[in-house]
Amino acid sequence: CETLKPDLEHKTKRDLPVLTQVACALRYFAGGSHHDIGVGYSISASSHFRIIDRVIDAIHERLRLCEIVHAPGVELLVR
Repeated sequence: CETLKPDLEHKTKRDLPVLTQVACALRYFAGGSHHDIGVGYSISASSHFRIIDRVIDAIHERLRLCEIVHAPGVELLVR
């Protein structure tokens, strides 16, 4: 979360804490329904998808995913 914090910090009073934003995104990436996540974190579907977009943008910005990704038996160039 600390790596993503500069991109996800509160810009308005309505923004969720960084940890909550990352938790929502990770739950969604793991197959969670935006309905369940919305109920669990008391957020609307539009807020949920806005959070997902922000977290993805932060990951791209901070972790520089334009590098080679190594996985067992796989090597990909991600742009």
